[in-house]
Amino acid sequence: MTKDEVIKILYDRYIKPTENKDGSFIGVEIELRRQLVCRVKPAYIDTDSLYTLAKQVIDLCRQGLIERGYGEEIYLAPLYKRIENRTNPALTMLNQLESGAHIDKIIKEYGSQACP
Repeated sequence: MTKDEVIKILYDRYIKPTENKDGSFIGVEIELRRQLVCRVKPAYIDTDSLYTLAKQVIDLCRQGLIERGYGEEIYLAPLYKRIENRTNPALTMLNQLESGAHIDKIIKEYGSQACP
């Protein structure tokens, strides 16, 4: 599935964007990103559907990795956990910053999680 196909699925369900002449949606995701950077979830986004879609994408990735046969699917566990908890590293960091944590401490803690 290409980037434009994923964007088309998302936007067909939530908004009707204007397509570029070549049928792509370049630029449409920029407006959504602008809204999300401001920590505003547009009303047209159904959070449950978004997380369902994310899980479906990770499930497809998992199946492909299982078929490769190298055991790489274990590396998807953090993504499943993020979907289950409905969070991500950026959201976690923003929440910590808003609670008064210093950026150096946040980076150090995040780095220590990546390297056991």
